[in-house]
Amino acid sequence: MSSISPRPTCVVIDCNTWTSQYWLGSPVGQAFIAAVRQDSRLWLAIPEVLETELNKHRSRTASEYLSKLTKAASDIDTVMGKSSIGIITLDEAEIEVGIHGRITPILDKIKYSKMTLGEVRRALEMVNAGVPPNGPKGQQMKDSLLWEACVSLAVENDVYFVSADSDFYSGKDPQSPLAPNLAESAAVLEGRLRVFRSLNKALHEIAPGFSADSIAEFQGVDIDGPAARLAEEALSRSSVAATIEGVRNLRGVYKDYLKTESPSSFAVSFTVFYDFRQHSDDANVQDEVAISGECMLDMQNGTVDSLALKTVNWKRRYPNGKHTWIKEDLAGME
Repeated sequence: MSSISPRPTCVVIDCNTWTSQYWLGSPVGQAFIAAVRQDSRLWLAIPEVLETELNKHRSRTASEYLSKLTKAASDIDTVMGKSSIGIITLDEAEIEVGIHGRITPILDKIKYSKMTLGEVRRALEMVNAGVPPNGPKGQQMKDSLLWEACVSLAVENDVYFVSADSDFYSGKDPQSPLAPNLAESAAVLEGRLRVFRSLNKALHEIAPGFSADSIAEFQGVDIDGPAARLAEEALSRSSVAATIEGVRNLRGVYKDYLKTESPSSFAVSFTVFYDFRQHSDDANVQDEVAISGECMLDMQNGTVDSLALKTVNWKRRYPNGKHTWIKEDLAGME
């Protein structure tokens, strides 16, 4: 869209993606910032309802990280039998400022849109009708307002909405298309509003020049091994994995590459796939799991850095042939 349209391109990133991308401090987040810096028609858009939510979560993130840091320091002191870390002088305000500082390079490329009465009315209609992103057992006024803000932005801009929130998709299935009522929106049908579950997938469309698809270029650096080891550690802590009997087999590691501002560094999104069977020679797959994460690949030094997991998606099958999806968020929890 952005490669041929004369209209500005706005990217709206849902709160769940901000947090899973470490507030754009992740490898893919940094690739996105680089893309915004280089493309004069590309903007980050933050509607008012999203700005309020980000402010709340930024404060919560700062508090959670400081609590983890304090506990880790205390645990180290305990096991070593002495004060080895020293007094932690970092406070929540400093962490919040640091988080907000991630977007400093693109402060002049951010559009803040105010909520309108029309958006509120349309969102309320969606809530009362119980249509996605709402449901019979949940009213998602904030999500409805965010959707309507995207629709409003799409009047004058080409809009990419990035959200992993299952409420926007059919049957809350992570592999299903956009919910029918949202897919039938004029902005979507006319191609002015497109929705992506992940920032790395959106980036291939937003900034095709940042795509790096030459597999030969990345041979010689082992990403599969470190990614699989980190995934195994996550499964060892998973409450879902503890309920599954049988044998777990590594099916493979899928990798997706994006360029960064450094010609030798690449942001890599990966997914580690496992199949669960009753026994090793069983042809029937009982359950499946996909563990997603990111890392930074430095081809000049041949190193893999900033390796981190984001989510675990389980596909649990039942004897009657039906299945259900279970999602575990891992970002910031390693």
